[in-house]
Amino acid sequence: MVWKGRIEVRIMKWTLALALLPLASIARPVMAQAPASVRLELSIAKPEIKSGDAVEAIVRLTNVSDHTVSYLDTAGIPLFGMTIRREDGAGIEETDFRRSLRCPEGEHCSRSFNHVVTESLKSGESLTRKVDLSKEFVLSATGVYLVYAQIGDPQTRMKVLSNEVRFTVTPK
Repeated sequence: MVWKGRIEVRIMKWTLALALLPLASIARPVMAQAPASVRLELSIAKPEIKSGDAVEAIVRLTNVSDHTVSYLDTAGIPLFGMTIRREDGAGIEETDFRRSLRCPEGEHCSRSFNHVVTESLKSGESLTRKVDLSKEFVLSATGVYLVYAQIGDPQTRMKVLSNEVRFTVTPK
């Protein structure tokens, strides 16, 4: 039977093609990503805080490129995203303010701002902002916390992360 032989040949070709597929993806050239044009540095004003007190983080954004970078600064909306976790793995509750910054899952949100300014940083320039972490997170439980800041690189659109900093919340 000739048709049986043809089917077997087709099956063998498909099997070979599927087997070589992972090799084809390995052989593709990888495009190098451009280095970030900004650097974030994070510090905590007081590494030991009493439960219920404000937790002030200091975020420094530096232009490390050889050209001016621009970003949007909107009044009332944090410039930096903050990510925080407990060292012991316990969950951290977000405040109503932080939840109000996010769109409900699956929805497209657009916000209107009363004040939007395009800011620029020349090569080597920095700006420093203070962020009250207790405005975004409920930090009343005692323990050790770890936090880092993030921002979208204005040029490459890559996520730029700061160093991770720890602080301790102690009983009042």
